[in-house]
Amino acid sequence: MRKKRMMTRRRSALRWLAALCLLMLACDLTGLYGLTLRSALRRQEQYFFTGDLTLVDSVTDGYETEVGVGRVLAAENRDVLLVGMARWTPWHGWKAGFAWPVERTDSAVDAVAAYYSWDYEGNQYPHVLFGYVNDPETARVQFRVDGSPAAEAVLWTDRDGQRYFLEEYVTDFPASVRLIALDRQGGVLEDRMISSKSRAYISLGYDWDI
Repeated sequence: MRKKRMMTRRRSALRWLAALCLLMLACDLTGLYGLTLRSALRRQEQYFFTGDLTLVDSVTDGYETEVGVGRVLAAENRDVLLVGMARWTPWHGWKAGFAWPVERTDSAVDAVAAYYSWDYEGNQYPHVLFGYVNDPETARVQFRVDGSPAAEAVLWTDRDGQRYFLEEYVTDFPASVRLIALDRQGGVLEDRMISSKSRAYISLGYDWDI
């Protein structure tokens, strides 16, 4: 008899757990409560009609001072690169902030630069530089921020074997960035500027109600 009561309680607990999981999944799918970063990215996909995006990487926004956790998202598909903001709070889960897609090209390197959570009083403009290597001859990628010495981008490999980079830097003003793609011998394959006035450069924020 006692064993039967324990089994009944266990079944009841499992039913409640299953119901809770279904409720959380429904909230995630309808946008009422974002369970993951992918929930925020889905809203950004829908707004820009980009098609399905793969969340490649993300960085924590160390300048976020409000309640919650801020992340800068880096996503891609064969047509676009996208950077965007997402914030987690206990009452909303992961909520989408502003995002920006940039079309892929046949260049040696595709990239998008953005600054976010800027602090006017402290003259702090944190940036991210997100890009993909298209040319297999490209062995290294360097970037220069408004004439500063060249920095080496760290190249990572995604699930499909494609190389990408996601760099962070801070300036005291919205700064253009120069990209240099190099071959194994150090020869320059591509040298171009992402101007602070170009479409591949954007400012991001959390306040974006979509």
